[in-house]
Amino acid sequence: MPTQVAPSPEVVGSIAGFQNFGSQRGGSYLGPLVFAGASCIISALIYGLCVRIEPVRTFEESM
Repeated sequence: MPTQVAPSPEVVGSIAGFQNFGSQRGGSYLGPLVFAGASCIISALIYGLCVRIEPVRTFEESM
């Protein structure tokens, strides 16, 4: 049950989705887990390498 393994009520739907995806792929959760981990790493690399981060300027600094 997703509600028993979820750390908070907000992530129950995500865990249920991963479990459903895993059960449709032959009962193994290794594939969905690897896919989720790879997508997290790829997303972090895109954010770290492609997104330009600039400090927020206050009204006094812009004058």
